[in-house]
Amino acid sequence: MELRDAARQLYGVDPSSFMAERSRLAAEARSAGEKDLAKRLTGLRKPTVAAWVVNAAVRDRPDLLDDIRRLGTELRGDHDDVELRELGTERRRLIARAAREWAAAAGERGTAVSEAVQRDLESTVQAALIDAGAAVALDSGMLVRPLSANGLDAIDVSDAVALPEIADEAREAQGAPDAEVIEFRPRSRSGTSTAKETDRARASNDRAASDRAALDRAAGRLAAAERELEEARSELADLRDRLHELDGERGRLETEIDDLTEQLEGAREDLARVDRERGELRRRRTHGERAVTDAERRVNRLTPE
Repeated sequence: MELRDAARQLYGVDPSSFMAERSRLAAEARSAGEKDLAKRLTGLRKPTVAAWVVNAAVRDRPDLLDDIRRLGTELRGDHDDVELRELGTERRRLIARAAREWAAAAGERGTAVSEAVQRDLESTVQAALIDAGAAVALDSGMLVRPLSANGLDAIDVSDAVALPEIADEAREAQGAPDAEVIEFRPRSRSGTSTAKETDRARASNDRAASDRAALDRAAGRLAAAERELEEARSELADLRDRLHELDGERGRLETEIDDLTEQLEGAREDLARVDRERGELRRRRTHGERAVTDAERRVNRLTPE
C-alpha cells in the first residue's frame, strides 16, 4: 500500500466516515507489517468542511477543475489592460460558479454549506487561479483546510495539504517561469495633468491603498478566525466521534464482564457442588475401607490354620 494512494482514498470519503476509514487503513497497514505507513496514516488530519467540499469537487467535477487550470494559466501570462479586464471578469464569474456548484453538490450529499464555508470555497478558487502552488494543492484533492491569497506573496500550503510531498510539489510549481503571483491592482493611466491634480490623485490613491490594506488585513483576520473556528469544530467532532466509539467499546466490555461474572458464579456453584460430592465420597470411601478391614479380620479368624 502506497501512502499517497491510501491518503487519496481517505480524503475522498464523507466527513462522518473519515475516522473509521483512517483507522481501517492504518489497521490494514499494520496487518501487512507496514508500521511506519500505519503511523503516518494515523497522523493524517481530518479536513475542515470547506476542504472536504473542495476535495469532493476535485473528484466529482473535473470540468470545473479544468476551467480553473486553464484560466489560471491565462492569468499568469502577459496581457494588456483590456485583456486583463476581460480575464478579471471571467475570473470573478468562475469563482462564483465553482463555489456555488460545489456547495450545491455538498448539499446533495447531505452536508450544508454555511456562508463562512462559501467564502472559504471562493477564497480557495481565487488562490488556485493566481498562484501555481495553490493550484497544485487544489488538484491533489487532499486539502485539510481552505486556501487564501492576498495577491502579493506566494502561498505557503504546508499546513493546508495532507502530505508534505504535495507541499514540495507546490513549491516547485511556484518556482516555474510562468508562476508569478498575480496582483490584481488597477494600472495607472498615462496622460498630462497639473502638479496639483497629480498630488491629489496620488493622495487619493494612497488613501485607497491604505483602506484596501486595512480591509485586506481585517479580511485576513476574519478568514483566519473562521478557519480556527472550523478546525475547532472539526476537532470537537473528532473528539465526539472517538468518545462515541469509546462509549460503545465500554458498553461491550461491560457486557463481557457481566457474562464472565455470570460464568464465574456458575463455576463457583459447580465447584461447591463438586466439593460436596467429593466430601461425601471421601466419607463413603473411609467407611468402605473400614468395612473391608473388618471383613478381612473376620475372615482371618475363621480361616483354619
